[in-house]
Amino acid sequence: MQRWAVVCLCLTAMVPSAAVALADSTTQSATASERLSLRTGVGGGGRRQLTLMRGAAPLASVPLPNDLDRASIDEGLASAVWNDAGTAVAVAFVHPRATCVVAFLPRDTREYVGTDISDVEARNVGAIGPFRTYVRRATVPLSWEEWSEGRRVLRVRTTVWDQAGQRYRGTEALVFSPDGVPFWR
Repeated sequence: MQRWAVVCLCLTAMVPSAAVALADSTTQSATASERLSLRTGVGGGGRRQLTLMRGAAPLASVPLPNDLDRASIDEGLASAVWNDAGTAVAVAFVHPRATCVVAFLPRDTREYVGTDISDVEARNVGAIGPFRTYVRRATVPLSWEEWSEGRRVLRVRTTVWDQAGQRYRGTEALVFSPDGVPFWR
């Protein structure tokens, strides 16, 4: 199997801006026939998790950091990014240490996979400039694209702020295989 990746990293420096706070506790795909939704809860071992649901049936789960606060969870769920078909979703939860980013994708018509893609933030920071000291960072999913042969692309943007208040951004095009596995650069 040939592995490949397409990487697009765009860097910009900007002045600081105010953050937008959203308050919603659930999210659902736009496609009514799928009726997919996301739910947070506590799973086995007392660990917090995010679960993709079809009606009352769980399809896939991904563990979340236990120290995420309710506001971060609500904001992440409210800004979840669904693909046009409503079958794939990416969610980011801003965390004090780093952003937790997860994606759920279909493997076939009956099975879904949940993937923690939080490493995309560290990779973007490495490309933006690891030599600076950043006081704040946030990574958000932007959009999905469908490619041929079952591949999907998720565009993810990382924003970091240095000690002087200067803002820097890096955008990654993360390619997923038909099995829902991300290709890292």
